[in-house]
Amino acid sequence: MTEGCQDGGQDCELGSDTVCKPVPCVSGEDSYPFNADPDFKNYIADQVVVTDDTDLDPIERVNIVGSNVPASCSLSIDERTDITGSDNYKDNFVATADGYELTISGEGKAAKYELALRNHLLLTCTDDSEIRLQPVSVTISVESSSSLRADDVKTCSHSLTVEYVEGCTLKSTGEDIIMTLKEGVSTPHVSTPFGGFSISNVATIQHVDIEINHEVGLDFEFFVGQVVKTSDGVLENVSPNHHQLEYILYDHSGTEVAISTDVLFRLNTATAEYEPTGVFNTGAVGSKLRVRAKYDNADPLWWEPVVRAISITAQGSCVNADGVSNNQQLDKSSSITISIDGDTNTCNMGFSVLSPQGTHHADDGTCQPCDCGSFQENVGQDSCDNCGAGSFGSVDNWPFVTRAEHCSPCACGQFSTEEKQCGACPSVCPAGTAGAESEDSSVFGSEESACTPCPCGSFQPAEGQCACVKCVAGTIGMKAQGLNDAGLFSGAEHCAICEDGRFSLEGDEGLCEDSASASACKKLCPAGTYGEASVASDASHFVGTETIAAEHCNECPSGWSQPDAGQTGCVQCSAGEFSPPGSDACHQCEWDESFTACSATCQTCDSAGGTLTPITGNAPTKIKSSELSTSGYDLAHMSAASEQCTDVPADEPVECNTRCCPLAHTCNKEFSCGFTQHASGEYAIQVKHQYDSPNQVHKCHLLEDGFGGSECVCECYDSEVYKPEQPTYPDGTARRLTNEQNLETALGL
Repeated sequence: MTEGCQDGGQDCELGSDTVCKPVPCVSGEDSYPFNADPDFKNYIADQVVVTDDTDLDPIERVNIVGSNVPASCSLSIDERTDITGSDNYKDNFVATADGYELTISGEGKAAKYELALRNHLLLTCTDDSEIRLQPVSVTISVESSSSLRADDVKTCSHSLTVEYVEGCTLKSTGEDIIMTLKEGVSTPHVSTPFGGFSISNVATIQHVDIEINHEVGLDFEFFVGQVVKTSDGVLENVSPNHHQLEYILYDHSGTEVAISTDVLFRLNTATAEYEPTGVFNTGAVGSKLRVRAKYDNADPLWWEPVVRAISITAQGSCVNADGVSNNQQLDKSSSITISIDGDTNTCNMGFSVLSPQGTHHADDGTCQPCDCGSFQENVGQDSCDNCGAGSFGSVDNWPFVTRAEHCSPCACGQFSTEEKQCGACPSVCPAGTAGAESEDSSVFGSEESACTPCPCGSFQPAEGQCACVKCVAGTIGMKAQGLNDAGLFSGAEHCAICEDGRFSLEGDEGLCEDSASASACKKLCPAGTYGEASVASDASHFVGTETIAAEHCNECPSGWSQPDAGQTGCVQCSAGEFSPPGSDACHQCEWDESFTACSATCQTCDSAGGTLTPITGNAPTKIKSSELSTSGYDLAHMSAASEQCTDVPADEPVECNTRCCPLAHTCNKEFSCGFTQHASGEYAIQVKHQYDSPNQVHKCHLLEDGFGGSECVCECYDSEVYKPEQPTYPDGTARRLTNEQNLETALGL
């Protein structure tokens, strides 16, 4: 029994600041058959194995402790004079009160400790009577220390019982035999179950029978290892007396199949090494092998190394070369019986003949390959594991051993609720949905998880698709349009073109009518344009940018305008208005006016009763002409005004402001006035008048009309009572004479 190597040999008790490391361990057979033959040396540790996976060589020592050792027996160290050089470790053993302590230095200490224990540790008895009654217990302990904490010592122990046995011994359970997978293709599994076989306390042996008990009579092929390599490279026969033995093969009915009187050394020319070879010609199979001495009174030691070197394979395969099941029967409760000279001395070992990976034990006991859609990673199983819902198996990678190699998740747009499917998943996502893409097969185990309904703003008319079709820019998803009977968006009519006067931005795909996006057909044709579907039925015509309107937003034509955005028409300009193309407003036609010279200086007055009265209808006139004014307009507006402002006002006569006879006052005498423009730019006024009352004066002044014309105006007023306001130019400068002199002085009187 081995202790101290639990949990995978992890040393996890060194503290939180250290890394768990494997612990070196010792293991081996739990019992050793003591051979009382005085010429036989009982190397009780010949099956011990010392392992160290740490790469640190932490083994400090090995302790060997014996208990229940009778007085006639003792643990001892064989000097092994036949072993020379560094492989002899006799001097590394130090006797203790109850056994030995073994210490070895250097690298690769695990292998050295193992070799030392196997080659040197003996149990010797001067009298076998006591050990016949009381087995001896021996404990071998490996002590290791941490490279971080030398005081933290870990121990792994193995205990074995040394007991007196007459006859043969075997492990209770041997290595299982795995059936060959495919005839002529797969390599048969070779089992070497007899490594722990021993014969003790038997005087002579005539033959040893190795019989495989398989319930349904399966036959086996036997192989015998011929040679071993010694440390110096010299090839020696595993049994020095092999030429004194012969081998007889029987089938499961007891009929002799073949006999071999000698086993020759057989060299594998490909590897230049001697390998285990068949005792008989290839194809010779049976269920019992008898190893028989050619002569009487054969030494029992002849058989032990020969039997240990025997290996076996099971006959046949699970399927033939075409992959069809051979319906080979398998027994999971087989056994091997080794008998010495008949049935008087036997030892037994249980084992199983198991189905290989990719197959299973059927209910009728036969080996059957896993069907497509199932697999089996382990040997000897009663059933295959299904790929499971949401996945399928491929026929291209037989045998179906692992899930990873055989099973694949359903393809996008497919799903499966069945546990076993081959080739593909049978169900497809319905129209109006999109299939999931995942490496997790559980996603495809139901329609609900594998198929996602297309959201508003997208649709899918076909089954088994991986994605929904988004409504393109220029369109918008309508919740009440494009629905199938299942209430899913499956029709292209789900995507409606933007309304007239509206458009969306480039890249705005998959938008729904209730989308919060400000550009979900919410961009408006700008002022000066109008949207008209009759000239644009393609969705691309309803796509624009933040600075460029969509193609279906048309400019208002010349003579029309649209002050508002998002409109479907323009407003025609009124008479006397104009606009260039794309205008958001109409403009009034404007005219520049020009005048001819006045027909007379003053209006003619009639003198009646000493009063001057203007004659009605004979006031002086001038002709007013109009010409289109385009001052301040750009070329587009100038061109539009020239084309559209064609109703030019006709020339017409207008009265001149030459009323020299006042209307509000009367004058006793005629008067006249005139003016002369001097080179300085100032005007001098000449006034001719007569008056009786000094308080009633006529003021004559120059009045400019602002268009380059001037006229002399004479007014009559009372100087003591009224002074008329002086007219001014548009810029506020005075148009009359201005000074601080009195009126008479200003008039030159």
